[in-house]
Amino acid sequence: MKSVSRRILSFVTALCLVLALMPAGLAAAGEYVYEDIQTLLPGLTLTSTQRRTDAGAADQYFTLDYTPGLTAIPITAYGDYVYGKSDINTVISWCQSQGYTVMAAVNGDFFDMDTGVPTGMLIQNGRLCVSDGAWNAVGFLSDGSVITGAPGLQMSLTDANGLVRPIYALNKVRTQRGIYLYTSDFSQTTRLTAAGVQVVLDLAPGDYLRLGQPLTGTVSQVVHGTTALTIGENQVILALSDTNTSGTTLGGIEVGQTITINAQTSDTRWHDAVFSCGGGDMLLRHGELTSAATTSKAPRTVLGTRDDGSCVILVCDGRQSGLADGISLRDAALQLQAQGCTNVVNLDGGGSTIIASRLNGNQTVPVLSSPSDGSARRCANFIVFVNGGDQSLPASTVAVYPQNEVVMAGAQVELSSKSFNADYFPKTTYAEGFAITSGGGTVDGNIFTAPDEGGTVTVGALSGTLASQDAVFTVYETPPFMSVVRQGSQTALTRLSLSPGEQVELDVLCSDGVRDIVSQDICFTFTLTGNAGTITPEGLFTAGSAPGLSGTLEVTAGEKTVSIPITVGQAPDLLEGFENGASWLASAAHLDTAVACTISQTPENARYGFGSASLTYHVPLVSLPETITYYSTSPYTLGSGANAISLMVRGSGSFALDFRLSDGSTVSVPLTLDSTTEWQYVTAQVPSGANTLLGMSSHVSEASSGSLLVDQIMCHYTGAEADLTPPSIVMAAEGTVLTALITDNYPLPISSDMISLTLDGQELTFEYADTTGELTASLPDDGSLHHIVLTVYDAYFNRSMQSMSVGSVETGVYQDLTATDHWAREYAEYLCTQGVFSQDVNFYPDRAATNQEVATLISRYLGLDVTQYGSTALPYADQASIADWALPHVRALYAEGIMQGTVVDGVSVFQPTAGTTRAQVMTVIGRTIERGYSYTTPVFDDFASVPYWAQDHVSLLTSLGIVSGMGGTNNVAPLDGITRGQLASIFFKLY
Repeated sequence: MKSVSRRILSFVTALCLVLALMPAGLAAAGEYVYEDIQTLLPGLTLTSTQRRTDAGAADQYFTLDYTPGLTAIPITAYGDYVYGKSDINTVISWCQSQGYTVMAAVNGDFFDMDTGVPTGMLIQNGRLCVSDGAWNAVGFLSDGSVITGAPGLQMSLTDANGLVRPIYALNKVRTQRGIYLYTSDFSQTTRLTAAGVQVVLDLAPGDYLRLGQPLTGTVSQVVHGTTALTIGENQVILALSDTNTSGTTLGGIEVGQTITINAQTSDTRWHDAVFSCGGGDMLLRHGELTSAATTSKAPRTVLGTRDDGSCVILVCDGRQSGLADGISLRDAALQLQAQGCTNVVNLDGGGSTIIASRLNGNQTVPVLSSPSDGSARRCANFIVFVNGGDQSLPASTVAVYPQNEVVMAGAQVELSSKSFNADYFPKTTYAEGFAITSGGGTVDGNIFTAPDEGGTVTVGALSGTLASQDAVFTVYETPPFMSVVRQGSQTALTRLSLSPGEQVELDVLCSDGVRDIVSQDICFTFTLTGNAGTITPEGLFTAGSAPGLSGTLEVTAGEKTVSIPITVGQAPDLLEGFENGASWLASAAHLDTAVACTISQTPENARYGFGSASLTYHVPLVSLPETITYYSTSPYTLGSGANAISLMVRGSGSFALDFRLSDGSTVSVPLTLDSTTEWQYVTAQVPSGANTLLGMSSHVSEASSGSLLVDQIMCHYTGAEADLTPPSIVMAAEGTVLTALITDNYPLPISSDMISLTLDGQELTFEYADTTGELTASLPDDGSLHHIVLTVYDAYFNRSMQSMSVGSVETGVYQDLTATDHWAREYAEYLCTQGVFSQDVNFYPDRAATNQEVATLISRYLGLDVTQYGSTALPYADQASIADWALPHVRALYAEGIMQGTVVDGVSVFQPTAGTTRAQVMTVIGRTIERGYSYTTPVFDDFASVPYWAQDHVSLLTSLGIVSGMGGTNNVAPLDGITRGQLASIFFKLY
């Protein structure tokens, strides 16, 4: 009878597995291990192990434990020829065709990826098939015992005159290193193409090359040339390249002569090997780790031998996140040492690692492992365990399948049976029925229904006098892990957003930490609160008919509940914001038409972010009628259910959106533009059958010009009503707790990835509930001055920012600020601690700031790595006047397009020591802030004196509370020089 032990157990180390039976579920904090031990036949057991951790580590490995002298027989197999490769399924089929009953197989030797020729020694049925190449090997002796190590193979030929010549290799691809020997195991031919000598030896029928036994043949041909020779069944061929460098020859050998070939190993135990395959490095030798036992993880196949001649083969999957990380050679060797092995050799690994095994009573030998290549790799050879028992014995046992399963209370499982005899050969006798042998639940025909409470249930076969190998079911009333997914998906839902009326089939996935728990919809209770829609007992959810509806779905099993917030209405997709990597081109039908399409990162020309596209045309009379296209080099695929496109535009002219339909045709949808100089929100319906937005076009019927700034092209699914209102933020701090309430007019909630919270310019961790908009965060309890900035954007990318300060700074950093208690003291001292201002005796708050000072401060505020801009060439004629301490910062800001200098008498200059006006500083600062905020022209009494190039930036900074009137007045004083104290105020509010 098979001994089965499956359980969840604590994973202690890679060296020691606790094998005592434990309850399924969490056995050690955050770690889960499932193990199955199965007797495949007398002398061979299979242990399958899976491990997972809450931290994401994963292991999946299999061990075959072989004991010689029983009915399990190890062989090596490679298919028909040494040259070439076969996958494990092909080799198993080949073995079956030779009359073997395969019980298990693993990959064997390393090999040449092009030819499939193995690197090490291969013996099959006592026949030496491949030489060792000075590699280690695994040998299976006549009594079934297993040995490992370096065989130390030596081969030679003795001619009729008694001259002994070394043979370099057997059945390897010929090189210049000496004499090669080819047998019919290699291929149909010698596969030689380079010039050389080939000597054909005829053998007596049934003779073949064995270790320790001479092989005699008669020369039947001596051929010189480049043609490969066919290798007959009772022939071997000696081959030597004309360019060989070994100093040996095949000269003097003639037709009719007798040649004797000898092959022996320095370790004569190998002469008794019936089967062998090559291996890589020895990882453990006589109980001691070797230097080859390295620590990098990968898929591995390793074999260890015990002193009693038994062996253990470890097959470990890897390179598959969430399933198997792999194992190091060191850990693999130690794991086998813990199982009594004193010598361990590394077999081929990586994508070659694989194991297949026949489960009790099965007619097939399926692959159990998960090859890292995604499929079974074609390899050189395999170690195969076959059944040496009595196949004629009648069936003795019926196994119930699934053998070991985890199920939810009330779940149903279909039962089947398979039979085998006393020597574990599969038979075709099946169970007459099934019955519960312990525990609760019911069996109706071949359907097992789990009881309503947790526990263990065994189900046996009704099969007359045959023994029953019962199935074991572990029943969970409350699953350790549970997630809700869309049908067919494995990704857990944390929230659900659907279009009005949309239906989605939901599934519930349960796990014990390693294995999936069998369940059906009847195992769960679905409860819906709110007005988001309806749900059936089978998990079919139907969304309500209007966007903005919301609710919460609760899925319960036992004492575990998963809550899924649901909203009706799909947020729009941003197709193009012209921020990074956008590429549009313009073309016209007539050469006389002037057209242009320019994408820039100039924030004053953007409605959102930094980038926008400028589309222009001038169509003269001679070009009429004219069609102009502005098209993206990467057209935009529209999502399923797309019904409208929106975009922000500023300008005038005749413009349309161009779509491609599913049949390949195109259609243009005109845009309606108002005559205004402000940004407009415009929309167009997606034509029926359209699946791609190609870009824009202009269809002009009269001589005219057009110019349009375009930004924020979005695809809508539930209507495209304008939303230009930013979210609302209410923020407060009490002690070390920061709280905020975030609300928005748009019906879909703001998610946490739409929120940025910084403390002193660094990201601050927060907790956020998108169903309520409530945010909390912990603040430092050090009493120091800290500046907090909370930035939020909504589904339309409308932005809001709220800032506040907590704590206070120490006085005395700057003597002049402390002595006068200057209004800028806290700002300056705080920025000194942040590295924006240098620490000095005095700050000089009322001194005018120069261009090079401003450049340095802005660069420090932005945190630019000025070492990255050392090769930036500046266009300024007065570059030599820039101070050394400021030059790296000036280069960085020029490269980033933030400070561009000025032009005097047609010459570009920076004027490093000249004072900087307030308008200039506001412009430079404004270029660092992405757009999306709602702002209008401020009502300063002197706003008319703000230069046109600074007006947008002054308006933005005023709306954000960064700039206000000078000295309590309603004047912004744009042309006044900015002082160091005023700079400190601006930077502090930005930080």
